[in-house]
Amino acid sequence: MIPNIYLPHEQQSRKAEKLWSQIDCVLLTRQAAFVIEAKRRRKRVVAPGQFNEIWSTSSGELIQAYTDGNMKGSFKDAGFDDESFALKQNSKHAVAFDDACPTYPFERIYEQVVYVGTDSFTADCHKFVDNVNVSWIGRGTAKFVDIIENECRKLDNIASQNDIDTLGESLVKTYGDLNQKRGQLHAERLRNLNRQ
Repeated sequence: MIPNIYLPHEQQSRKAEKLWSQIDCVLLTRQAAFVIEAKRRRKRVVAPGQFNEIWSTSSGELIQAYTDGNMKGSFKDAGFDDESFALKQNSKHAVAFDDACPTYPFERIYEQVVYVGTDSFTADCHKFVDNVNVSWIGRGTAKFVDIIENECRKLDNIASQNDIDTLGESLVKTYGDLNQKRGQLHAERLRNLNRQ
């Protein structure tokens, strides 16, 4: 598992854009790579259907209405907050990882959004759908680990453990930020661009 990978982000214009795509964590296995985006929310999170959207609320009553099938209207109409940006963000990270790491074919790069510290988490699906999953770490459990392990069991190996170890060292050396200098440089560049 490799935390805090900073992949260069190509500038599209002169506007202040991110200079790096920061990936929270990448898990390399012999079968696949898992690009993990962690989100901390003190809310109740719902990942309905096939992971095309994520919603959150502070209301236990809204969650109860959803789980009972009594919710009126859309999530937005019912008063939920849209969290779907996390899916788009992690999708961009998976593409950036694919560009930087040709070891895995794109169909073996999985997108995992993990919520931490939520008041509750509700999902209609507990597996990967089109290489995407949304899950949680809650009260002594890490459900996303089981989901990743189950997916790996379905896949053939495409790399040896030695290949994975070498790749991990290379990624850390090239894109890692162990001493936080890239993070500091990134923040300083953004401040300078915003002043212009």
